[in-house]
Amino acid sequence: MGAPLPDEFYKAYDKWLKKDGGAAALMQWFMERDLSNFNPKAMALRTSARERMIMTGKSDLAMWCAELKDAPAVKLRLGQLRHQRDLFTSHELLGMYENEHERQMGKVTANGMSRALQAAGFRQAYNGQPLPSPDGKQHRYFMIRNADRWSRVKDRKALAKHIALQPMRGD
Repeated sequence: MGAPLPDEFYKAYDKWLKKDGGAAALMQWFMERDLSNFNPKAMALRTSARERMIMTGKSDLAMWCAELKDAPAVKLRLGQLRHQRDLFTSHELLGMYENEHERQMGKVTANGMSRALQAAGFRQAYNGQPLPSPDGKQHRYFMIRNADRWSRVKDRKALAKHIALQPMRGD
């Protein structure tokens, strides 16, 4: 989007619209348009300008979650290590977020991360039921990658085995 035009433009436009027949000219122009293919109930077009506007209005956390959805391999890194697994707790993801956004440290809770993940379209594995973790506790896990696959897995042992995968050196 370009810079605003000079004030003179807006003054002249306002005068044209309100006093010099601009409103009638616009109405005539719209009346002559062929709108037979227009469907007012259709989904709005997904243009790059619309996407930029949506991203501009997001908080740092919402932006991070959107980037996680678009490029999980980039976000699921720990230094030179990359995560092999697809399932993560909100606490783990919060740690990754805070690692990238140190100034946000302590400002976002795990519950806040959960809400942001859900708003970004991430779902929980195992229908949101707690799963065993390597620390011996039970946690709820979000499906960050391969959600279609993980949403069909009902075997707790298979899920626990995947959750136990450790990060490995990556490219």
